[in-house]
Amino acid sequence: MRAPNAAPTYRPAPAALALAVVAVLGFFSWGLGSASAAKAVGTAVIVVHDVRGTPPGEAAKPVRQGDGIVLQELITTGKASEITMIFPPGGSLQLGESSSFRVDSQAIDDATGRTTSFLSLVAGKLRLAVRKLAQAVQVGTPEAVSGVKGTAVRFLVAPLVGTFVAVDEGVVSVRSRAGGEAVDVAAGQWVLVPPGGRPTRPAPLARGQSPLEDPPLIDRFDLQFEPPKPPPPGSRSPNG
Repeated sequence: MRAPNAAPTYRPAPAALALAVVAVLGFFSWGLGSASAAKAVGTAVIVVHDVRGTPPGEAAKPVRQGDGIVLQELITTGKASEITMIFPPGGSLQLGESSSFRVDSQAIDDATGRTTSFLSLVAGKLRLAVRKLAQAVQVGTPEAVSGVKGTAVRFLVAPLVGTFVAVDEGVVSVRSRAGGEAVDVAAGQWVLVPPGGRPTRPAPLARGQSPLEDPPLIDRFDLQFEPPKPPPPGSRSPNG
């Protein structure tokens, strides 16, 4: 087993750092999992509680440590459940509880040998670490598409709120599906892309603070969860 100093040098939140260490250790187990690993794009290295995978055209089944994850396989987690997986070269991710995710496609540039992976976070929490020069990753959510290169980044997709992107290392380009120009989010910053809206201005992420876990950050936005109700019959308007 490699010494702890084999992990990447960035210093994100402890869980993200642990994820990077798992990526290094898990690289050596690539191809040693289930029989489907030969055609897999990733391998499950840590599985906690209820994690299920639904490959294209198949029924959902439990995901076990060492299982290969194939293209277009929908990975879902239950409450108090999570999965950590690697997707060579140089990529690792952790999917939190009550989340849904899949690897849509992978492409290799014949000229450079560089791999580009396209991921979709349907709902929930995702922590992603990509080693520099290894590959580029695009993460799609219902509200946004984010370009990730050599970066440690966290995502949260909440149906009524939108997509949070918090960057621990590197720079992530965030573009709204509603249109407009992409916004570059640097290390130590975060943005919110509300449903049907554009990214907010990048805001500083205080040390130890996470938009994935700290409700006060959400409270800073005037978000309407329900349409205003009409006043009862006979009541006066605020202006009258």
